[in-house]
Amino acid sequence: MGLWRSYGLHKVDLYIKKDFMSQDECSASAFKEAVAGGESPLLIDVRNRADFEQWKIDLDGLQVMNVPYDELLADEWKSPAFAALSKTKPIVVVCYRGNSSHIVSTHLREQGFQARSLHGGMRAWGELYETHLIHTSKQFEIYQIARMGRGCLSYIIASDGKAMIVDPTRHLEPYLNLIKEKHWDVKLVVDTHAHADHISGGKAIAEQLGATYLLHPYDAVHPIDQLPATIHFSPLWAGQHLQLGKIELQVMHLPGHTLGNVALLLDNHFLFAGDTLFIESIGRPDLGGKGEAWTDLHYNSLKQLHALSEQIVLLPGHCKKECACKSLGEIKKQNKEFGLAQESQEVFKKHVLSHLPNFPEGYIDIKRINLGLIEVTEDRISKLEAGKNLCSISN
Repeated sequence: MGLWRSYGLHKVDLYIKKDFMSQDECSASAFKEAVAGGESPLLIDVRNRADFEQWKIDLDGLQVMNVPYDELLADEWKSPAFAALSKTKPIVVVCYRGNSSHIVSTHLREQGFQARSLHGGMRAWGELYETHLIHTSKQFEIYQIARMGRGCLSYIIASDGKAMIVDPTRHLEPYLNLIKEKHWDVKLVVDTHAHADHISGGKAIAEQLGATYLLHPYDAVHPIDQLPATIHFSPLWAGQHLQLGKIELQVMHLPGHTLGNVALLLDNHFLFAGDTLFIESIGRPDLGGKGEAWTDLHYNSLKQLHALSEQIVLLPGHCKKECACKSLGEIKKQNKEFGLAQESQEVFKKHVLSHLPNFPEGYIDIKRINLGLIEVTEDRISKLEAGKNLCSISN
């Protein structure tokens, strides 16, 4: 069974990845497919309560229970939560790496429950990807690559055998396998902004494929350290046009989430907006440590988007849902923060600054890594990326 990729209403395999549902373990992909297929196992998360509240698996139709491992040991496995469990309902147990969950699931099986451990734990869940075909025509195709556990979205645009990657993450396999399958020649790799919530794969995949890596120069300086990037990039500017096969993409400079945040407008029909605008919210303006000043910039950028045609389809940088794309007209009706950009600047600013989530200190180091200012271990990267995405305004 391969890790499936959905195209519209169909499921096809783009590449084979280890995917299993054994007696004692299941992979992240097999678990998600089981939930999507209606099996609806009970998920028992045995991490501590603070970690659970910060980041949990959130899937439609999934019942989740938090029973911390330390509490299980303290009460000698006599948790009242276990008394209510059904021995006929499938159970999946998860922790951070898969070690504690293996112990708990083994104990539950010994008691007669149908329990498995989620292989690799939340760390593996955070590295699960799915690819969706968003658009296909004679002129171009768009694929959305979703990092499911983190809600990170990136894109591959292809035209006449040429391809562009937008906002790739550090796990390159999903992109490389699709590119190999389609025999594309990747010419451009774009980061819509200097990411703070995850490690970018932009520079690495551009070097591997011999493509040009593009970033707005305003984002090539760490906003807090005030140090220039050590990585090489080609600059993006407002009004610039990027040629790709038979199509052209216009660069829009939309500062606010970052000083150099850009959007790419394709065929006056698709908008790759990075973290400026999401389906249900907007990007937060405080990750550079200048929330008040950048909120004013954000307001003006969102007003630029309000001036665009309502038929344009937004392709955001983050979303929890699959195949995330909606027209600007639809988003105007449901997105409170986007709507407030049509009100006065004072009303918008008051709302945004009063709805900012806690500042994630780890985001400072992530930006340092993305700009080549520091190098850290893979284990440190995994810890920095752990947790739910916090790039949007709190709803």
